[in-house]
Amino acid sequence: MVIVRLHVAAIGLLLLAGPVWAGDDPVVAPLDEGTETEQASAEPTEARATATRRVQSMVASLRDLPSDDHTRIGNVARELAKAGEEAVASLEDLLRDQDAALRRAAVQALGIMAAGGGAKGSLAALVSHLADPDELVAADTARALSGFDDPWATHALVRWLAHEAEVVRGAALTALEGRKKSSVQGTVRDYIDFPPAEAGIGPYLVALGRFPDSKALRQ
Repeated sequence: MVIVRLHVAAIGLLLLAGPVWAGDDPVVAPLDEGTETEQASAEPTEARATATRRVQSMVASLRDLPSDDHTRIGNVARELAKAGEEAVASLEDLLRDQDAALRRAAVQALGIMAAGGGAKGSLAALVSHLADPDELVAADTARALSGFDDPWATHALVRWLAHEAEVVRGAALTALEGRKKSSVQGTVRDYIDFPPAEAGIGPYLVALGRFPDSKALRQ
């Protein structure tokens, strides 16, 4: 069941929308029937375009920066998060950038927004980056998922307790420790019963020691 669920979720990643780019300013015309509605619909579009320009401006300083420059990346991420919901599409677009420093900033910004109750539609985009080729991006992603109280996030975090990089395993474990223990225990059991072939059962048995359920305590 878990494997099927994750495959279905993975297919959903293909449906992510791209970024919104700035368009022409709306034409001002005398008010007539429908004009107020058209102006109202144009306002969110212009707000997204403004947020996109702001995001692009802020991340320009990060391009070609080493991905382990934690201070500068963190500072930019906090500023990006202030851009609000209108910037989410642009931040998700940055997740696909080849520059790891930009991906880290985007992940961190979305995590900050999620912790504050925003960016909830970004869960799918973030989950895929637990497998990011840069382990620092993957670790940031695990931390960002702390802001999503969703079973899918829990399953993803448990899955990547088997990551080869200690920094990612540690971040995933810390994120799980902040979640409801019963949901973590059940998910760990799922992975013990049906472990990924490439990971084996070992990492999940270790996790069971950190999140023992009643069955484990009896044993």
